[in-house]
Amino acid sequence: MKKSIKFALILSLLLNFDLFSSFIKEEQQVESQNEYSNNKLLNQIPSRKGTVGVILVYKKDDRLYALLGKENNEGSSEKSGRYSDFGGSVSHDGATFLENMLRELEEESMQTYKISQEDFLKNAFVFHTEKKDRDIFYAVYSIKDSQYIPANILNHKRSSLGDKFPKEYKEKEEFLWVDINMLLLAVIKNPQREVFAINDIEGQPRLIKLRKYFIDDCLLHSIFEKIIISLNH
Repeated sequence: MKKSIKFALILSLLLNFDLFSSFIKEEQQVESQNEYSNNKLLNQIPSRKGTVGVILVYKKDDRLYALLGKENNEGSSEKSGRYSDFGGSVSHDGATFLENMLRELEEESMQTYKISQEDFLKNAFVFHTEKKDRDIFYAVYSIKDSQYIPANILNHKRSSLGDKFPKEYKEKEEFLWVDINMLLLAVIKNPQREVFAINDIEGQPRLIKLRKYFIDDCLLHSIFEKIIISLNH
């Protein structure tokens, strides 16, 4: 009888420990997912100037790659021919920061990447910088295998766009999956440079020129580096 009681007590303790461990694990996962969520801020309507940007990342053979777009070469503006994220200035039409962010991603990816608000809020890593003249939001979103589109297919789609598409869909003229760890190290080492040597997702060496704001506001941000480190594991 005593043995039965003792066994029951031990079993109860083990079950409770497993439940407690499971609870702690779930809490840690939620904390990890939401550490860089900024959901409340994202759902606010901009009250002043602001910019938003999205960096899509994809893991292949244990290497992390980011999809960047090269700005249209038309004209002589500072951004022409330079690579950056998918983003832009927020509109003041009642749309939230989140809605602005997803709109920019959809437009500049030629409607290739349409992500629901629910999915984005759950899975994106977001960081916010408050400057004197504007709010800046960046999001890093890790895509699944089923969402991965090779750069050559995106570039073919871009070259096939007709006149019926608005100019917002043609802001990027070329797309490239780049080794984001390689790029990040190069930028941190030489932040004043404009041109960087990296490898693309096929392992081919490339020289790319980056937009200055993308370097300063995103790549050199300490939280962006932490997010990339966490996604590498």
